[in-house]
Amino acid sequence: MALGVPALCVLVAAGRAAWEPATLRDLGAQGVVVLRRCVDLDDLLATALQGQADAALVSSALAGVDADALRRLEGAGVRLVAVAADPVADERMHRLGVSVCGPDEVVVTLRAALSAESTAAQVAGAAAVPLSPPGPAHRGEGHRGQVVAVWGPAGAPGRTTIAMALAAERAAAPGTDLGVLLCDLDPYAGTVAQQLGVVEEVSGLLAVARLANEGALDHGGLVGAVRTLTPRLHVLTGLPRAERWREVREGVVERLVELAATEADVVLDCGFALEPEPGRTGLSRNVATLEALQAADRVVVVGSAEPAALTRLARALVALNDVVAGPPVVTVVNRMRDSLGWRPADVEAMVEGFAPGVPVHFWPEQRELLDRAMVAGSTLAEMGEHSLRACARALVSQVFGPASQPPKRR
Repeated sequence: MALGVPALCVLVAAGRAAWEPATLRDLGAQGVVVLRRCVDLDDLLATALQGQADAALVSSALAGVDADALRRLEGAGVRLVAVAADPVADERMHRLGVSVCGPDEVVVTLRAALSAESTAAQVAGAAAVPLSPPGPAHRGEGHRGQVVAVWGPAGAPGRTTIAMALAAERAAAPGTDLGVLLCDLDPYAGTVAQQLGVVEEVSGLLAVARLANEGALDHGGLVGAVRTLTPRLHVLTGLPRAERWREVREGVVERLVELAATEADVVLDCGFALEPEPGRTGLSRNVATLEALQAADRVVVVGSAEPAALTRLARALVALNDVVAGPPVVTVVNRMRDSLGWRPADVEAMVEGFAPGVPVHFWPEQRELLDRAMVAGSTLAEMGEHSLRACARALVSQVFGPASQPPKRR
């Protein structure tokens, strides 16, 4: 080992590749310490979390290597290097941003990878292309759309209806050249496609997740995954079955919002649960909801006017502040009606006690109108003039108005 050159500590997951024996001998001869020969990717990830390795050396054919695996390795301070018989032809690893080398270049590539200034290229996407054809108005460098997350606790009906109304009214509002992308991110019971009468051939969210996990999600991929309802209103459909939430891994929603907000306003229809990830090596069903709330410039919290629902709303406002303190919050209390026996002022006083300064919007009970819209697969904006549309316009004015603070970034 050359004087002054620190020993490298690496993990190896070769998957019984033919190059492994000779490479291990070469590593030892050049002073590289092999901490462990891992049997598969799961073994590699678990060992990397011990914090002793500088890099991981894997076969380019190792199953399961994607953007999520790279994110976990990066979090453990481990840089990934892949060995391939033909490094130039390995498009998949190059697309992920992984350093690829031949069996006779391993040590040189390991040292070069570790001396790089940043590992950000491992999860970076390709160059951006427009989400939709550019409009007549020119948008300046650095302009971005606003991101609004619509969230509410369990048992708070109306999240999806309000998210749809918000997106449709924003798209119909004069004075902006931006389109609107409505994303169904609910990992439990997403229904945006059903309520809009969209026949799903392929889930937009799963298509985006697959590309993001491969490090290949760019604007072209995003455009291919969305459905266009009007020239300015687009929708990213949700999970076809709730059990497929495992495919929406950490970083997918963050990347999705990052891309979409460069060309459109974004409305995120979220799930209800806020429990964090169980651990670095585990998957969380709520990661999409948490990333959506953390990426939002504003959060619309939805509750219902019934007694139990108001109790859940009060607790939810406190819980939300513990998770994503920062972006301005607006509350919507729906199904408001005289038969409940309390006035809007009473509800406002309750909200003020748990979340001081949070504006409250009231949406009246309009079951017949909502039934007609759902049966027709229409948004409230397509149902003519009515009280709920006036409520939606007021909400759009509140949440898409001039930002009260610079957009919050993670």
